[in-house]
Amino acid sequence: MNSVLIVDDNREMRDLLAAILDQGGYTTGMAADGETALKKIAKKYPDVILLDLRLPGMDGLALLEQIKIKSPASNVVMITGHGGVKDAVNAMQLGAFDFIGKPFDNDELLLIIKRACENINLRRELENTKAQLEAQKESVKVQGDSPAIRTVLKLVRIVAPTSMTVILQGESGVGKEVIANLIHRHSQRHDKPFIPVDCGTIPE
Repeated sequence: MNSVLIVDDNREMRDLLAAILDQGGYTTGMAADGETALKKIAKKYPDVILLDLRLPGMDGLALLEQIKIKSPASNVVMITGHGGVKDAVNAMQLGAFDFIGKPFDNDELLLIIKRACENINLRRELENTKAQLEAQKESVKVQGDSPAIRTVLKLVRIVAPTSMTVILQGESGVGKEVIANLIHRHSQRHDKPFIPVDCGTIPE
């Protein structure tokens, strides 16, 4: 379940947003000002931060800059009740994921939050996949540190996660099957059998 931190100085607005997001299946937290928001973020990074542009003390844009430093993985959705296009553009340039104006449509709000969470979840999935590939112990060892070998290994890392068909060409004994096995080990089908077939032994 994704988490959303609501930062708005209007208590009624905070309660309204929390009610809408709770019905949407999100866990919510609330803060009335920038200082409180930063304290909550320091304890637990929220997936999405719903941030009002107008806040007492530290305004929304200044808080956005602090958030991108302290919790860069969080997606920030700005809320403005003034319809300020310039402020919205500034927020996007500072790293905001999206913005919504007041008064807002509940369905539109939920759609933006959904997109922000999907973006977060996808990034996490990619990071986990990358970590698993890097941590996986290769049963196939490729020896050599020449520029040619480094180029081959770089290409393996590029094509392995895709579903593309790969043709390996080279003289007999240069290690085509080793590279094919390496591609398989780093592919999405690494848990399936690797089956080499010697086409040279197959009669016409």
